[in-house]
Amino acid sequence: MDTQFKLQVKGLVLPKLTGKLPSKTVDMVRSTSLLGIKLADPNFSKCGQVDILIGADIYPKIMRDGVRRNVLGNLMAQETIFVGF
Repeated sequence: MDTQFKLQVKGLVLPKLTGKLPSKTVDMVRSTSLLGIKLADPNFSKCGQVDILIGADIYPKIMRDGVRRNVLGNLMAQETIFVGF
């Protein structure tokens, strides 16, 4: 994680963006902590409100080079400024 990273953005606060995602909690049989991956959202598999939506103008600025494919079978993990491998 890059603790020195700064980015000035304009935000829009909405009363509701979407429904809860995922719509139902997904049972994670194997823990990602066993794979040595630190997640920006460790609760990604639990039904919950969306906290933030990052626009296409910001997306390339937060992405890093690290990618892991076939995580837990068919998922992909992308390194970002929020979490590194």
